[in-house]
Amino acid sequence: MRSKRISILAASLLMSVLFVCAHSRQIQELEVEKRCRIHGITLEKGEAPISYGMPVVDNVYEKARLKKFPNANSRIEGGCEVSADSPKIQSVFFCPQCRVAESEWAVKRRKRNSR
Repeated sequence: MRSKRISILAASLLMSVLFVCAHSRQIQELEVEKRCRIHGITLEKGEAPISYGMPVVDNVYEKARLKKFPNANSRIEGGCEVSADSPKIQSVFFCPQCRVAESEWAVKRRKRNSR
């Protein structure tokens, strides 16, 4: 009976992890816009590094990203599965002004946190 409960718990945990990884990938694919809604400029095509593994949710960053630099697209969450031939870089559309705003925000946050 106990091993059955552990198996069910492990299966539930695995399904939760797989859902989070798949969901983060779908959100990135849906966020392709033609113009930045904050800065009003046309998005440019560029590249961003891909990070693999369980994403760490930083609520402070996410809140700032949505308000101040939603189209920075400076990094991509690649999901939980990684292999030797997994891509390291992905083509993205980004707003150059969002990337500047993201960098400035990160500098201010580091300064605040170092006090």
